[in-house]
Amino acid sequence: MNKVATLATALVVLTAGCGGNGRTGGSGKGGGGAAPKPPASCLDVSGQSMVEIVSAHNDYTPECMVVSPNQRIRVDNTDLVRHSFTVSQDDIYHTPFLVDIDEIEGGKKATTDAVGGFLQANDPNPFFCKYHAGMEGELWLVS
Repeated sequence: MNKVATLATALVVLTAGCGGNGRTGGSGKGGGGAAPKPPASCLDVSGQSMVEIVSAHNDYTPECMVVSPNQRIRVDNTDLVRHSFTVSQDDIYHTPFLVDIDEIEGGKKATTDAVGGFLQANDPNPFFCKYHAGMEGELWLVS
């Protein structure tokens, strides 16, 4: 077997088991297998009309929530610096944006429309701050 064929075979073997983000066991998009489920640590707030995420010290609290379609999310920025609240379809490349509250100044609050209008049901919906690396979380929409 020549070197190119050997390399191609090795790449196929190495990439066959790849996928997912480590938090949910896979994206569940287009692949077969069981649908992904929220992590056990994810806070279920699906019965409330409005839920709140606090951004403080370059972190979101809570970092993971299970929500229902008619809920709205209020982001309370208790920091002195601005943050964004951006929900994306993809957790690796953070694209496309499903919702983007671009600037929430320190000490201010911002509220989304009902989440059923922009979240994907039964899949992780990653959210993050565009200004601070590592400031991220996940929303799960129950249908």
